[in-house]
Amino acid sequence: MNRQTAIVGHNIGYLFADGISRFDALEFEFRFGTHGLIESKASSRLAQILAGVLAPSSGAVKRTVERCLFLPSAPIGEEVADELGVRGKVDALRAIQRGSTETLYFDALEEDWNFEGRLHEAMRAVGAHLYSLSDSMTEISPAELEHLRMARIYAEAPDLVVLEEPTENLLNFALEWQKANACSRCLIVVTQDAAALGKMEWIWEFGDLGLRSFGGGYAGYREARRVEIQRADENLLAAERELERFRERDREARAKQWSRIERGRQFSDTGMPKVHRGNKKRKSQETLARVRQLHEGRIEEAEERVKKALLELESKRETLFADSET
Repeated sequence: MNRQTAIVGHNIGYLFADGISRFDALEFEFRFGTHGLIESKASSRLAQILAGVLAPSSGAVKRTVERCLFLPSAPIGEEVADELGVRGKVDALRAIQRGSTETLYFDALEEDWNFEGRLHEAMRAVGAHLYSLSDSMTEISPAELEHLRMARIYAEAPDLVVLEEPTENLLNFALEWQKANACSRCLIVVTQDAAALGKMEWIWEFGDLGLRSFGGGYAGYREARRVEIQRADENLLAAERELERFRERDREARAKQWSRIERGRQFSDTGMPKVHRGNKKRKSQETLARVRQLHEGRIEEAEERVKKALLELESKRETLFADSET
C-alpha cells in the first residue's frame, strides 16, 4: 500500500445469517480523505468491516490506520459509558476498586486511570453537558447524543472515522477533524443525503457490478450516473425499435404468404386436380407455419432485450437521488 492509502480490501465477501450474500469478491482502496458510501443493506455491513468492528466472511482487509471509530446511526448501549466506548474500562476500574488484582482488569484499563476526567475535558471542549458515565442513554436527547459523539472523536483522536447517517453538525465536526490532518485521516460517511454526499471527495456505490467509486465528489458521481442513464435510455430505445421492426416484418411476411395461399386457391378453382390442390395447400400452410415460427422466435428474443434494457434503465434511475438539480 502507498502512503496515501488508508484501507485496502481484497476478495471481500459477507454472508448474512440467513445465508444470503450481500456482496462477494469486493476489491477496494480507500485513500486518506473523505468518502461517501451510498446507504444500502450492503453498505452498512461494509462500513462495519472497514472500521474493524465486523469481520468479513471471506477475503482480507489491510489498514495503515491504527485507531478506528465506528458510530452507527442509533445510540450505543444503555449508559453514557457505552456510547463513549469505555464500558470495558469502567467495569475494570470498578473491579479493581472492589479489591480485585486480576491481570485482565489492569490490561483492560490500559493504565488510563483518569479516563473519566479525560472524557469530561473532551465534553467541555465540544460544548457538551458534563455527563456521568453511568447516566442512562434514555435521558439523552438527539442534540446531546450529537455532542457526546463529538466528544468521543475529540478524546480518541482516531485515524479513521466511519459514520452512519450522521446529523449535519456531527458531520461538519468530523469534516473539520479530518481536515486538521488530511494526509493521515480518513472519514467514511454512510448516507443517502445529497447534501452530505456533496461534501465528500469520493462517492462509493453498490450496483450490479459490485462496489464502484466515483471521483470528483457528488457532482462527478451525478454526471457519471447521468451518462449511464442516457446510455441505458438509448439502449432501450434501440431495443424497442428493433422489436417493432421484427413485428412489422412478421406482419408483412404473413400478409405475403396469405396472399399466395389466396392466389393458389383461386387458381385451383380453375380445374386443378383435387390431389394437386391438397398438396399445394399443405405446402402453403407448412410454409406459413415456418415463417410464423421464425418471426415469433425473433420477436420473443427482441422482447427479452426490451425487458432487460428497461430493467437496467429503472435500476440506474433508482440509485440516482433527486435533489435540487433534478
